[in-house]
Amino acid sequence: MRILLVSHVAPPHIGGVENLVLMEAEGLAEAGHEVTWLTSDAGGAGGEVAASTRLRVVRVAAWHLPERRFGVAYPLFAPSLWWHLWREVGRADLVHVHGLVFLGSPLAALFARLRKKRVVCTDHGGLLRFRSRFATLLLRVVMATLGRITARCAHKLIAYNHDVEALLVRLGGGTDKVQFLPNPVDASQFRPPTAAERQAARAALGWDDRPRVLCVSRLVPHKIDVLLQAHDPGYELVFCGPGDAAAQRRIRDRGATCLAARPRRQVVELYHAADAFALPSHNEGFPVAIQEALACGLPVVSSDLPAYAAYRGTPGLHLCEPTPEAVRRALQEVLAARSAASPRDTDCGREHWLDELCRPARDAAEGAA
Repeated sequence: MRILLVSHVAPPHIGGVENLVLMEAEGLAEAGHEVTWLTSDAGGAGGEVAASTRLRVVRVAAWHLPERRFGVAYPLFAPSLWWHLWREVGRADLVHVHGLVFLGSPLAALFARLRKKRVVCTDHGGLLRFRSRFATLLLRVVMATLGRITARCAHKLIAYNHDVEALLVRLGGGTDKVQFLPNPVDASQFRPPTAAERQAARAALGWDDRPRVLCVSRLVPHKIDVLLQAHDPGYELVFCGPGDAAAQRRIRDRGATCLAARPRRQVVELYHAADAFALPSHNEGFPVAIQEALACGLPVVSSDLPAYAAYRGTPGLHLCEPTPEAVRRALQEVLAARSAASPRDTDCGREHWLDELCRPARDAAEGAA
């Protein structure tokens, strides 16, 4: 099967969506499919996508001012996006777009419908809330217009939290084509460390025996501010991810450690070295970093949001109110217990996840036969 993946960014740009789409692209290629990944020309500190005979990456020129000025990764694609998408959609049997409102998403979904190709859409954020009321309002307007076009054109809509699921039902016009499908984690990379691996990871970072609480994310206010305010003498906060100089300075001024963004294989070493993971954001889907930390055996403290209802009861996941006091108390408890979380068996669902994404094209082919 020939599969086209469309996303706004890809490695070396660093982020959870990028890693998820990379895992999808590599998994589909390993399964024998011919995969084309169309994305922007955004750069970053991560590793490059390793192209192969079954995986081809098409990078389209874009203007990245929204990310440079406001920390919002929303590439403004060059007009050549139209021609690239029309060509690649024509070659594909299945189109999978990531995100409802990025400029490539409604265009790819619309072209797929016009060319009678099956299209799947996974949305990763839903209706996020920004500090700027104007930005929040703008997202709602774009979601109601571009997002609705993407949702109506898609044959299947994928959500991995309840808020996004409800949004997709509303925009897509019903429940029939909406599916809740949690993301998997590659357990060949993200697994609990041996005692020797943990010791080596801490030594490489120069860490002593003081407990370290790790946060891997973009260094933006809605992801880091609550955790920064939950600082405590009993542990050291360690942040790792892309962010501007102001965010890095704010982290260091609070007495926390700020590490530069790094490729995924090096992030594994951080998970192996840390004592706990925390990401008490108030504006999320369900971060891939949380799933990776759990798979590495770390206890995780995150926000108790209605959208996370399906994940309550996950071994090692501690949900609390996204306030500094509640987060500090939860971290003190998990560090005092010092019992590693039972790793979540996420990799066993990888083949099922890929199979579900390919189902619309396969069903269409069987119907035509």
